[in-house]
Amino acid sequence: MTDATARAPSRGRRLLFRLVLLCLPLVLLGIGEIVVRVVAPKNRGSDPFLKLSGTTSRFGEVEIDGAKWFRVQHADLYAQNDVRFPVVKAPGTLRVFCLGGSACAGWPHTGAQSFSAYLAEALRNAFPGRPVEVLNVGAHAYPSYRVRGVLEEVVRFEPDLLILWCGNNEFVENRSYAAAGGVRRLVTAVARTSRLFEILLDAAADVVAPTPVLDADMREAGVFIFSQLEQLALELRTDPTQFASVIDHYRFTVDAMAATAREHGVPLLVMTVPVNLRDWRPNVSHNGVAGDALERWRAAFTDGVRRLGAGDAPGAVAALAEARNLDPAHAETAFAHAQALVAADRCDEARREYVAAKDLDLTPFRAISALNDVLLDLARAHEEIAFVDMEQHLLATAPRCAPGFEWFLDYVHPTKAGNLAIAKRLFDEILAKDLLRAAPATRDFVRADDGYDDAQDLSVQLHVLLLFFFMHQEQSFVDCADRLIAQIAAGGADPANDPLAQLLREGRDGMVRILDERARTLRGEASDPTAAARHQDWYRGYYARVKQVVDAARAGR
Repeated sequence: MTDATARAPSRGRRLLFRLVLLCLPLVLLGIGEIVVRVVAPKNRGSDPFLKLSGTTSRFGEVEIDGAKWFRVQHADLYAQNDVRFPVVKAPGTLRVFCLGGSACAGWPHTGAQSFSAYLAEALRNAFPGRPVEVLNVGAHAYPSYRVRGVLEEVVRFEPDLLILWCGNNEFVENRSYAAAGGVRRLVTAVARTSRLFEILLDAAADVVAPTPVLDADMREAGVFIFSQLEQLALELRTDPTQFASVIDHYRFTVDAMAATAREHGVPLLVMTVPVNLRDWRPNVSHNGVAGDALERWRAAFTDGVRRLGAGDAPGAVAALAEARNLDPAHAETAFAHAQALVAADRCDEARREYVAAKDLDLTPFRAISALNDVLLDLARAHEEIAFVDMEQHLLATAPRCAPGFEWFLDYVHPTKAGNLAIAKRLFDEILAKDLLRAAPATRDFVRADDGYDDAQDLSVQLHVLLLFFFMHQEQSFVDCADRLIAQIAAGGADPANDPLAQLLREGRDGMVRILDERARTLRGEASDPTAAARHQDWYRGYYARVKQVVDAARAGR
């Protein structure tokens, strides 16, 4: 044997040894991945953006007439509506859950006047002979990350369809996202493929920037009322990093809910979130310019509003367009410009400006366009998600250019007519896509008129009045108070001696003073320098008194 032939096997063994060394880490990682998937399986309830502590079930089991039922037991899910369903699902039952916030729940109506009740009636007519359960588990002020917890509970109740309507409450709860957004996004991306790396990167992210923790029970929504009364801009909206995290969190959450539905084999119907555009002024507007630019904006804005009030639509459009160019970030300017465009019969442009006004609002408690865009993106990416662009449906069919009080009681909660329009569009989509996997006897949307009228429901109107008040919709408050005082008089009471009418009159007169002060400022007249502080003090005191009346009306229903 030559030296060359003796050296050949040695060289081959060295190459093999190096190859083994190169592959060993991959083998160990593979073994580690298998072990952690067995020992620490993926927690579908995990959330890299925040943690909810002390999670409890929102449903309880009760016995009624010898039969076992599940019933909503958590106050946040409007337990007073007595939503319940059999523990043992009867053969042939079509069970639908509706998930979201208070708009989905039908608030401030009772459950009988919600979109889900109208949808249930239409489905029972379409599928005669089959039990139909449309169960509304919408929750008070729930952001999507809380709605997700509800969805993860209801998938165990054998649903045939899930309907998701959420996006109005993403800025309601006071929180601050961790700064390590890049690490969190990496965790989210890697988690889709590797449980081992998810654990390692999640631990690293918690060291760099600990995940914020919120109570699983709704504790933080007080920011909603406080920020409205004080007209405060929210950091979640004004800080670009926090704002981006809100959108990323929403995307992650809706995607996670879609994955949960997919894993359980349940169809998911997602709708974009419609809101009141035409009749709801932005809650908070701040100027984004200063100095000479601010003075030029003020002159153009004041001129435009004066011209609009005088009926000079073309002049108002021109002046307010100039104001928009001078300060593009001012929400109230976009809203006034939209009103002028409506007066000038320029609907397409008006719609765009109404949407801009909503999106520029610094306390955005109406679903902003970026959130609806997330839903559009997810629907395009996942064919299994049924999708209704409800925002565009109502926008395209609204009278006077954009949705207003004919379809919404306030900023997001539908009227009877709005709930009917939403229920019909969902009904049509359910049948068109065969989401219940059953043949309907008819495709006609049928709903018997029960004579209910939002305007005559005192409890509903008082709730709306309270919202008008603390969200600084002064003219809407005046109009609503006038209607209620007229109803009291029509009922035979003397408004001068009726306690409720007196309270309404005080609120009306206070709002008129605020409107008059604003008009004087717009006219360039000298204003009372102490007026703002006095108005704010009155606001706080009056709110407490009118809320007592509203709570009493709710308890008496």
